[in-house]
Amino acid sequence: MGEWQPIETAPKKGEVLLKVKLRAGVPGKCLVGHWMSGGHCIEDHPPIDAGWYFWNGGMFDRAAEPTHWAQLPNDEKLS
Repeated sequence: MGEWQPIETAPKKGEVLLKVKLRAGVPGKCLVGHWMSGGHCIEDHPPIDAGWYFWNGGMFDRAAEPTHWAQLPNDEKLS
């Protein structure tokens, strides 16, 4: 995994590891997220705001106050 960088420098394409202020009431947790530019993702759903989102197991959810980001480890390093 790469070094933690300020969220302002995060790439707005692809998935990254996000460090958020709180997740489920626990400080300093991480999640895999990506930037969504906002608008209508699906025509018959209401528009969303631009921001960092993650998959919560049933839908995309807005990431709560991401502070830092890091590259995800590649698969070769995990095996």
